[in-house]
Amino acid sequence: MLKKLKILSLALLSSASMFSSGECKLSVRVFDFAPQFIQDQQGQWHGMAVELIQAVLQEANCSAQYQNLTWKRSLYLMEHGGLDIMLNMSITAERQKYLHFIGPLRDETMILVASRELPAQITSLDDIKNLDKRIGILRGAYYGTEFAKKMQTDSEFAERFERANSTEINIGKLKKQRIAGFFNDKYNANYILKYKLDGSKYKVQPLILNRDFVYIGVSKKSVPVAVHQLLKKAFAQAKSKGMLDKILSKYNDSSP
Repeated sequence: MLKKLKILSLALLSSASMFSSGECKLSVRVFDFAPQFIQDQQGQWHGMAVELIQAVLQEANCSAQYQNLTWKRSLYLMEHGGLDIMLNMSITAERQKYLHFIGPLRDETMILVASRELPAQITSLDDIKNLDKRIGILRGAYYGTEFAKKMQTDSEFAERFERANSTEINIGKLKKQRIAGFFNDKYNANYILKYKLDGSKYKVQPLILNRDFVYIGVSKKSVPVAVHQLLKKAFAQAKSKGMLDKILSKYNDSSP
């Protein structure tokens, strides 16, 4: 616990020094999640989400300091001021307590990647209860109102899921037949089926878990009000110039 507090304190001091010196440099959460986030051999980050936030920061005359973090750890840091920005954020009542939301950034459709050997198609949430293995989900991730409600009210349904810290872990579990499948965003799911899983053995199921807009999440704790307003204006400018739509169009062939 002491170690965690020390790390958080250093992160807060670092953030404070950046803004006090007049330099607009914001810490942005990234992780290995192609095509959203891709790190090359030189350690540089690329991908759809990276390009989108770079376009916004460019309009704001700000720069990014990328931090490779798990989803759950990132939420904790955003709440307590150790991280400035997270991307692809769904709006929830809990997150609104400690985040500003800028956007919408893009649409997000959550789908199910599963083995082709499943005995039947998965078209509804109740179909999941008939599987002989669990479904992989990520700790701290949001899968929509209907899913959240069913997790609270249907104990048999809630037992059908296995939590992991990363999609890579879920991919490994699926290959080893430890889970029946895992939920993922459509862009990433199609990239995974193309580059990380054998498409002859796995596929996207018909179930659409959730479809909604996602936003740029900005920490209320670490980002000053003036910088938040600057980012809102920068987003509007990047949108009006067509910069964001141009980036998204590059990845349209990833749609299922």
